[in-house]
Amino acid sequence: DLVALSRPGQPPHHWYVSSLCTAIEAAVAERATRLSWPRHGGRYLRAALREVLQFRPYGLRIIADGETWDGPVTLAVVASTAIFGGGMHIAPAARPDSGTLELVLATPLSRWKLLRLLPRLYHGGHIGHPAVTVRRVRSVRIEHSPTHGRPPPPALADGEIVGQLPLQCDVHPGALRILQAETAPTHV
Repeated sequence: DLVALSRPGQPPHHWYVSSLCTAIEAAVAERATRLSWPRHGGRYLRAALREVLQFRPYGLRIIADGETWDGPVTLAVVASTAIFGGGMHIAPAARPDSGTLELVLATPLSRWKLLRLLPRLYHGGHIGHPAVTVRRVRSVRIEHSPTHGRPPPPALADGEIVGQLPLQCDVHPGALRILQAETAPTHV
């Protein structure tokens, strides 16, 4: 499946395969790309610690399959695949050929609780946490809700900055075909 990303009421300006990030996960990724030290995997950890230390909830309005939710959030991801961000199992039940998206939200967490939740993303342990909800949807509109928190960072789709909210995500089942080479049988 492919996911069309657009401004509400406009034609798609971007397509993605894996995930759209719109809250702390986008802020961490954006900060990590600006860091030059440490040279390897430590940049993401350094960026995550910095974002957690200055964290305040983001205010979002989310319209998913026609139902509206307004409130403060910590995490907001629209995923078509189970894994994002270098191995985090953000939406373990997501399948790229299901014709649906997984909307993963975390309501506000204290800095301490957020720090404890982040490592659980690597194995899907955040699923079932009282602050985390996952909803299977086909269409999601996300916009800033000023009365519920600060503006979110620029959104990222598959690791690329795609701009500020509002954004509309619509799944297009079967729109992506993947070619796979046949492998020759192995004889022992």
